[in-house]
Amino acid sequence: MTRPSSLFLHFGRRASVILLIAAWSASAFTADRSELKGYDDFPFGMAEADVRTRINVASEKTDSIADYSSLLLLDENGSVSIRGINFHRRFAFRDGKLTIIQLMNETSESVTGCDNWFDRIYGAIKAQYGDPDTDVERTNFSGVTKITSTRFTFANSAAIVLGGIWTGTGMSGVEKCEILVTYEASKSGSSF
Repeated sequence: MTRPSSLFLHFGRRASVILLIAAWSASAFTADRSELKGYDDFPFGMAEADVRTRINVASEKTDSIADYSSLLLLDENGSVSIRGINFHRRFAFRDGKLTIIQLMNETSESVTGCDNWFDRIYGAIKAQYGDPDTDVERTNFSGVTKITSTRFTFANSAAIVLGGIWTGTGMSGVEKCEILVTYEASKSGSSF
């Protein structure tokens, strides 16, 4: 069994806990999927100073998250386009080494539109890495929040966690869709 993912580094604690439980319960060791070594040109274990030379840092903070004692979080200024979708990137470091890369997209979107965005990104990840550990989980909370998640675990116990949170604020008609793709390094002691 793997530990909970640090998927939602920027969400409110309640939504994070709900999605972490869903992602954790769906995790499984996948020996037939090759190792995940990082994202794009950012390998896990890359030094913080090296990442800083390659991105324009918009903000930084230190936070304690899940089973990490403390992480330095760097948000990149600007966005990157991946398959026509703009994402902001966040980099998380433990002991000066890159351990999490997170792609975040936030839009004003209906619940159906949010599901469509999630499914589009899910299809791209599945085409590249194969089936997830378990089926996509979609959970509605009182009609004002919907959380969708799935997890792809690799042979080295690293993972990609895909999550979507749609929120509607009731009578005001404001709707928000947040899609996160989290590339997470393996944690010592988490593989079989």
